[in-house]
This record gives sequence, C-alpha cells and structure tokens, in this order.
Amino acid sequence: NKTPTEHGAIPIDPYSHTPAHAGAQQPGMTGLVKEELLIRRAELGVIARDGALEFDSTFLSTTEMLSNPRSWDLMDISLATREIRLPAVSLGLTVCQVPIVVSLTEGPTHVEVEFALGRALTIAGTSLGPDLSRKVFDRTGEITRVRAFIPGSEVPSAVTEQPSL
Repeated sequence: NKTPTEHGAIPIDPYSHTPAHAGAQQPGMTGLVKEELLIRRAELGVIARDGALEFDSTFLSTTEMLSNPRSWDLMDISLATREIRLPAVSLGLTVCQVPIVVSLTEGPTHVEVEFALGRALTIAGTSLGPDLSRKVFDRTGEITRVRAFIPGSEVPSAVTEQPSL
C-alpha cells in the first residue's frame, strides 16, 4: 500500500493494461500475485524447462519440508478423493492435478512415476522428460503420482517439530 515514490518506482512506465483515457489499471491479478504464481513452484522444487518438468532444490528451503510423516488428502484428475502419505523431509504439491511429492535425498537423484494402470517407472536424474511431462500437462490421467528425490545439502538428521499446513 505504498506510493510509487515510497517504493522508488517510476510511475511513467507503460503497462499493457493502461488505457489512454486513464492511469495504470490491473484487471484481475496484481503483479505481486502473478509473480507469486510464477515463482512459487520453483520455491517448492518444481520448474518447467523446455517442455519438461524438472526438480531442483536451488530455491527450496528445508523450512518448507515436513518434519514428520503426514497424510495428504487431495482430489485427483478423476475428481476422486485420495490420501497420500508424505514422508518426513518431503512436501506435496500438484501440477495439473497430478500429485508431486518432492523429497530431499543425500543419495542418488531420481524420479519415480506411478501410472494409472499400476505400472511404475524410475528415471535417473531430476527431469521427468518432455514425453511424460506432456502427459501431466495434458491431464491425460495416465500418471497418478510423481515422486522426485532431489539433492539436499541440508537434509535434516533429526526431526523435532511439526510444521503447520
């Protein structure tokens, strides 16, 4: 709620939603909300690069991770309610309604993909790849869960408190 002067901004910058007859207007989301939507997934360890979901701990803080195992209730693509068990030192989020569980590991990085027909696939590294990512983006229902084990230089050795969700 600060003025452009207080922020040090220059209020003459053009904005795509600035009509000639009025000052700057932002229909819908403000810039801060847009920025949060764009960066939040990276803060949770998930980025999209060249059409593929990748998992990266660069912006991930261990304060985001669960300190104890926890149940996660969610609605999947078929609108069915599911319960997923999240282990300690992990977090859960969805991408296009596909549950993603991100865990820090001191071991080898890999991605586990669970399919609707019961099949599972383990991929070395931190990328889902463009073909499998397309199935997530297109909401085909073929992929029912993705578990990513990414490097964590700060993997907590002891779990002491339960974070609030």
